[in-house]
Amino acid sequence: MKVQAFKLIGCSLILAFLLSPMICIGQEIEQDPDWKKNELSINLIYLSGGYTSISYERSVSQYISLGLDVGATLYRFDFDINYTLAPYIRINFPTRKRNMFFIELNYGLVNYTEESFDRDLRQTLMIERRAMGPGTAIGWKITNKKEYSLNLVVGALANNNNEGFEFEDIIPRFGIYLGKRF
Repeated sequence: MKVQAFKLIGCSLILAFLLSPMICIGQEIEQDPDWKKNELSINLIYLSGGYTSISYERSVSQYISLGLDVGATLYRFDFDINYTLAPYIRINFPTRKRNMFFIELNYGLVNYTEESFDRDLRQTLMIERRAMGPGTAIGWKITNKKEYSLNLVVGALANNNNEGFEFEDIIPRFGIYLGKRF
């Protein structure tokens, strides 16, 4: 399962890089002169579950942006993840001046707590674990004239850590991000 996941992510990354110049050149959309280059956003889906995920994105050009997504648990509800850190690069495909489809390539670090029963001590222990690996996502961004944005993101991160623990081979990455460009 792990090898197939890495092949799938690897093929999608190669395909994204090979096709992006052709699509970007074919879509000459005039960029809004008032376009702000920085964006700060928060994931509304994770926030409702007691986990906050804040993203900072910097537009390098109309077609490329770099960002960092940082998340942490606000309170223990039913969320075992302590924190996440995921730098990313987005290849943007503008459809209009302020709307775009994007492909995201990222590398994530996830720190989580796992319950483990120790038979010798006859008690349940809480063990802190880490998962990390490359990932990919796709999404849609809509920005209004007041520079508020809405991002819809769906993707996955492959666990590439060799600590010998069992975490899901594929870690989902999804969200509805509400942001402000500045």
